[in-house]
Amino acid sequence: MNYLAWNGIPSLTELVRTLESHAKPLYWAVCLPAREMPLFRPSENPCALEQTLAGAIARKIGCLQFNAVNVLANVLPDVHLWLVPSEHAADIQTHFPHALQWQTAPVTQRETAVKPWFSPIENQAKPTGAIVIGAGIAGAATARELAEHGVRVTVLEAKHIANGGSGNRQGLLYAKISPHPTEQTELLLAGYGYTRRLLADLLPEQHAWGGDGVLHVNFNEAERKRNQALGLQRHHAHLYRSVSQQEAEELAGMDVGSDGLYWPHGVWLNPPALVRALLEHPLIDVHEHAPLLSAEFDGTAWTAHTTQGNFTAQHLIYCMGAHSPNAPERNVSKLPFRQIRGQTGVAKASAFSARLRCALSGECYVSPSWQGNTATARRLF
Repeated sequence: MNYLAWNGIPSLTELVRTLESHAKPLYWAVCLPAREMPLFRPSENPCALEQTLAGAIARKIGCLQFNAVNVLANVLPDVHLWLVPSEHAADIQTHFPHALQWQTAPVTQRETAVKPWFSPIENQAKPTGAIVIGAGIAGAATARELAEHGVRVTVLEAKHIANGGSGNRQGLLYAKISPHPTEQTELLLAGYGYTRRLLADLLPEQHAWGGDGVLHVNFNEAERKRNQALGLQRHHAHLYRSVSQQEAEELAGMDVGSDGLYWPHGVWLNPPALVRALLEHPLIDVHEHAPLLSAEFDGTAWTAHTTQGNFTAQHLIYCMGAHSPNAPERNVSKLPFRQIRGQTGVAKASAFSARLRCALSGECYVSPSWQGNTATARRLF
C-alpha cells in the first residue's frame, strides 16, 4: 500500500503521475488550505486518465464537509482520496497505519495519543470469516465493509432481508445536526457524505431513490433558531442553506407554511433496495429464516446455532436492531438498549400530493410520490 500526502491541493496531472509510478492500493491524503470547495482542474491538454479522474472526483465531492476527514473511496479502482480540513491536518497521520509519504513540505503532527482503533495490532492475521446476525441496514453495511476488505461473511436473518425498521418503504437521507462543532455533528456529517456517495455507487440508476433535496421546515421556535445558526455557516452552504417561506414553497412545489433549512443533496430512498445492493457481493452469503438460537465461543471461533444448521467463524457481530435485547448471548442482552418507536404510513398519490418535488421533514416527514404512492413517517417516544 502507498500513502501519499500533500499540504495543499495537487494538480490532476501530478495525481496521474503517481498512478503511473506507485502500486495499488493507493491512498491520497490532501490537506485542504481553507474551508472552501477544492478545485481539481484538468490541464489544458488532459490525457484520458486525467479527464476520467476529474469526472470521478467531481461526482464524489458534492457532500464534502469541514467538521471531519472526508474519505472518497474508489475515486478510481483501488485509489482512495482523503480530503482533510485544515484544522485536522495536524492529526492526519493517526488515520493511517503506516507513515505518509509527503509530496510537499509535511504538516507538523500534534503529539497526541493515537486512538486505539487507528492502531493496528502487530502480527495479528486478518480475519478470514465473520458471522453477522441481522440483514437490515446495519447488518448489510457491516457485511459489505468486511467483504470489501476480503473477509468472507455469513449473514443470518431471522425472517427476511430488510425486516423491521429497514423495511420502511421510503426513508430520508439528510442529517439533523447541531450548529456547534460536537463529536456527534462530526459523525453525522461524515456519515451523511459517506452514505450519499455509497448510494450513488451502489444504485446509480436511481430507480429506488431520488428527489430534489430535503427541506427541513422550522416547525417551532427552537427549530428555527437551530436552523438559522446552521444557515450562517457559509462554508457548508453547498450542504445546507436557509430558505425563506417563498423559496421553500418554490422548492416543494406547494405551500408549506414555513421557512426552513434546505439540503440540496438530500434524497428519499427505499431502504430495502439499499440493503439488497449492499449484500450483493461474492464474499457474502445470506441465510433468511435462520433465527439465532444460541452462540458459543471455543476460544478460537464462534459457532452460531440456527434452525437451518450451525455456522462457524472467527467473529460474531450482532446487528439486531430492536430485537437486540432478546439476543440469546447473555452479555449482549444486558446492554442498556433504548428502543425508539416510529410510525409509517403509505397513501395513494393524489393530484395534490404528486406536486411535491422535494421531501419535507419536521416533526414528521412526507416524501414525494414513488410508484403511485406517498410515504409518511413520524417518531414516537
